Amino acid sequence: MTKTIGFLNLHDDLDLGPLTTNRSIASTSFLGRYALMDFQMSNFSNSGIDEIGVLLKQNIRSLVRHMEFGHSWIDNTKIGKVSIMYDEPYANNLAYNHDINNFIENKWVLEQSSADIVVIAPAHIINKIDYRPIIERHLERDSRITMLYTGVIDARSNYIGNDFLTIDANGHVKSIKPNKGKEKEGLLSLQTYIFNREMLESLIQYGSNTSSFFNLRDALAYICKDIAIDTYEFNGFMRSFDSLSSYLSHSLELLNPKVRNQLFSKDWPIYTKTYDTAPTVYGPDSNVKNSFISNGAMIEGEVVNSVIGRGVKVSKGAKISNSVILTETFIDENICIDKSVVDKNAKIIHTKKVSGTFENPLYIKRGDII
Repeated sequence: MTKTIGFLNLHDDLDLGPLTTNRSIASTSFLGRYALMDFQMSNFSNSGIDEIGVLLKQNIRSLVRHMEFGHSWIDNTKIGKVSIMYDEPYANNLAYNHDINNFIENKWVLEQSSADIVVIAPAHIINKIDYRPIIERHLERDSRITMLYTGVIDARSNYIGNDFLTIDANGHVKSIKPNKGKEKEGLLSLQTYIFNREMLESLIQYGSNTSSFFNLRDALAYICKDIAIDTYEFNGFMRSFDSLSSYLSHSLELLNPKVRNQLFSKDWPIYTKTYDTAPTVYGPDSNVKNSFISNGAMIEGEVVNSVIGRGVKVSKGAKISNSVILTETFIDENICIDKSVVDKNAKIIHTKKVSGTFENPLYIKRGDII
């Protein structure tokens, strides 16, 4: 395969409401074992891309801790590498803290790379993509830019803030507009792009010269009428995380083996940081159905249709259903939790019933005692 560098673009990420107030979407725990960034990083690794740059925006502590040295995603660390790209001069200025300025501030990453092809992907969209045939097609068609997209039919309440495309008969992008929830159906950009290196460098310069506030999405929307931007339709599993309710629903959806098998397979491993934790302990009165239970948890009560993180204790008589409970949370005896997201290190002791809805899950803050 042509030498390729991948970039995980965290400037494009949406937010999950209170769950991402103090953390990046990229480092947000998912299914009790992974961080959301692991899926795109594994796409790079499984596609033979062993040189990766991660464009950080804000709330970087947990993300850097999860990444460590990037060894989880690079098979041969003597050849491959993961570079952290942080735009420190504009870190606290939202208008200027965007991907184009990050590329300019960290231009050494591209300068030190011999790659001819660049793949850019976000962390808030998870999927299973082999970039090798897409890059091959990109080269065969002599494209300068290829944008990945998929058709969706539920855009009024989902994918808000993501981009919609209009595409002409030749498969070229004619317009790029944000989804504001007005249309039910559309062609959703996966905010995943294949660039010829020279084209990306030109686009970065163009965006910077046009407006100090322009990011890559702005620059692409501006030039698409004048430059042929090719497209590639992706028809595989894809989920976009753009709200707390989407986080809960996507988590629970993957409890279904038919859905889960679309994302996970033996020939496409999802790499992540590993932890040396004790195995899960199940008490004599525990009852677990259709749930993910992480290592180090202690289950003495009932868990149904839920995700339980590492080190969580569910005490005797407690009932957890349709919920996600993050790391090291304590659930006292006879507590009932339903349709909720409980952040790490919380203690549910005094409030006997904790309940939300699928449309508006109840959120318990990190470290709270209720």
